[in-house]
Amino acid sequence: MRVVELGWLPVMSAHVMSMATLWLIWLVRKQLSYYFRAVSLLSIIWLGIYAGLLQFGPTAFSGLHSIFFSIIAILFLPRSVAWPLIVFNTLCLVLVGSLSGLGWLGFELDYQAYSRSPLTWVRTIWTFTAYAVILALITARMIDGVKKSEQFCARISWT
Repeated sequence: MRVVELGWLPVMSAHVMSMATLWLIWLVRKQLSYYFRAVSLLSIIWLGIYAGLLQFGPTAFSGLHSIFFSIIAILFLPRSVAWPLIVFNTLCLVLVGSLSGLGWLGFELDYQAYSRSPLTWVRTIWTFTAYAVILALITARMIDGVKKSEQFCARISWT
């Protein structure tokens, strides 16, 4: 949808390549180790975060991607790997924000035209809803896992 509003920008190519890579990883997932898949997913998300931020600045949805980066790192990698990745991502966000604040990064976006476009709002609603549903599903699965674990422990302690 952004193509209609803004024209084709480099970030759009990065997103197309990211989606193609995600599909490829999914198609050959049985041949790839769990750790490789998790790190690949985090790498793609990280590239998406910074492709968006460098092209659109704070109007990008990179904040949502950054949240997913942290959640995926904590859920799927050992804490000894996840926390340094989260710190690294935070430092990268600080760097981009600092460079922008110093005027070293410029963003090619007519915010008034962009914010008034119905396509912008369709994309915003879709993105926020999709992320909310994904987080709800992850949370529900985690809660189910905790409940099953508690039930299992309760059964063991009574026998």
